[in-house]
Amino acid sequence: MASLNAGPEYYAAEEKYRNAKTNEEKLEALKEMLSKAPKHKAAESLLKEIKTKIAKLRKEIEKGKKGKKGGAKIFPKKHGVQACIIGFENSGKTKLLNLLAGTHYASTSIAFETQQSNLGVVTIKKAKIQFVDTPSITKENIGLLKGFANNADLIMALVKNEEEKKFIEKNFKKEKILFKNKEIFEDLEKLKEEIYKKLGIIRVFTKSPREAADYEEPIVLKKGEPLKKVAEMLKKKNAKFAKVWGSTKFPGQQVGMDYRLKDGDVVEIHEEK
Repeated sequence: MASLNAGPEYYAAEEKYRNAKTNEEKLEALKEMLSKAPKHKAAESLLKEIKTKIAKLRKEIEKGKKGKKGGAKIFPKKHGVQACIIGFENSGKTKLLNLLAGTHYASTSIAFETQQSNLGVVTIKKAKIQFVDTPSITKENIGLLKGFANNADLIMALVKNEEEKKFIEKNFKKEKILFKNKEIFEDLEKLKEEIYKKLGIIRVFTKSPREAADYEEPIVLKKGEPLKKVAEMLKKKNAKFAKVWGSTKFPGQQVGMDYRLKDGDVVEIHEEK
């Protein structure tokens, strides 16, 4: 943007705009340019151009927060247990998702280049876990990343140094965080074990009367969740009781819907007729 008789502060703001990598950084630079730009008549076209760019950027940022029409929402719908991967730029977030979930997303060194999240499903001990690869952390989008983290059951934080670790500890819920650095790529099976343990989940297998249990597609619950949670997930609105094999005193024992299940339990839900 060319300026007319502008002072050094305007040119410094203009330089910030040229070097900005994110929409948020560009917006702040434009606001500064507007405040430092000359206000005489000869500069009217310049002021108009800056205001137009500010309005356009604000719309793009707001659109990104709401999710593009017809596209993926910025906060993906949660299916079962969810883990989100967070980190600063070049931390290896997308690489990790691709390795764990077999996806093929392209990574970028530009922080917050995309407002969208990448999704993948990782199977650990037959339990399907939804993973979300989030935009790189910046000071401008920390609120957005907190939204991702609050929605998830586990935060996979990839850090390159102690400074990044302290920043994440300060801004996110500590009990949810599993910190890792570049060494995680050396032993993915060990990492999966740690993820499974940190999530605190159990697998519940289901069966129908006179049919064998399905041991290939378990329902995944958080530890301590009651039997009625299984009924909800199976959309059995009239569930009255269930027979359980595994954690009960004897096989096939009838229990109420508030019964607390254990890992490996087999459940047969009965509905009111």
